[in-house]
Amino acid sequence: MMVDHTVYMTIANSFLRPHLKYRIEKEKLQKDRAIPVSMLDAYIKDVVGSFLLFWVVIGPVVYQTYFKKQPVSFSEDDKYTRMLKKTKNMPLEGEAGQGVVGDSE
Repeated sequence: MMVDHTVYMTIANSFLRPHLKYRIEKEKLQKDRAIPVSMLDAYIKDVVGSFLLFWVVIGPVVYQTYFKKQPVSFSEDDKYTRMLKKTKNMPLEGEAGQGVVGDSE
C-alpha cells in the first residue's frame, strides 16, 4: 500500500457526501409531492463540484504516473496522514481508563 488507508477513506467520503446529503433531504420531503428544482440543482452542483475537486487532487499524480511515466514517491508519513491518524487514535471521553469529568472514586 502506497498511502495510508485513511487518505483513501477521506477521498471516498468527500466523493460520496453529495449523494448522502441528497438522500437525507429527499427522505424529509412528502412522498406525494415533486422534488423541488432547486434541490435537484444543488445536487447536480455538489456532484459536479465533488467530481472536479477529486480530479484536481488526483490529477497531478495521474499525469506524472501515466503520461510522464515517472515513479511518484509517496512519503509513508506525510502531514495529512499524520493528522488523520492522530484524530483516529484520540480516545473518546471516558475511554482508555480515563474517568469522565465529575466521576469520583
